[in-house]
Amino acid sequence: MVLAQILDLAVDDRMISTNPARGVKLPSKSAAVKAYLTAEQLHTLVKECGEKGDLIALLGTTGLRYGEATALHVSDVDLLRRRIRVERTVRITSDGVIWGRA
Repeated sequence: MVLAQILDLAVDDRMISTNPARGVKLPSKSAAVKAYLTAEQLHTLVKECGEKGDLIALLGTTGLRYGEATALHVSDVDLLRRRIRVERTVRITSDGVIWGRA
């Protein structure tokens, strides 16, 4: 706790006699509530995204990360078996495009 450390220094420097922050319990961090789109909401989003709709549908139905989805090759998709092989990822940085293993 940063405040307690600062006040400890004030005690050491004899600016205050005791640290009022010592012994104070911070509230525990509550788990973040995760929100998911319903199928209907995803469908609406896909329609509203125009030419990017197919990518949004892929992301929303597979759980792929953006970098994984954009690094896919046609050969990674097996429509008959309904499988997608994820082997690569891509990031765009100020230094350019960085390819990596997924």
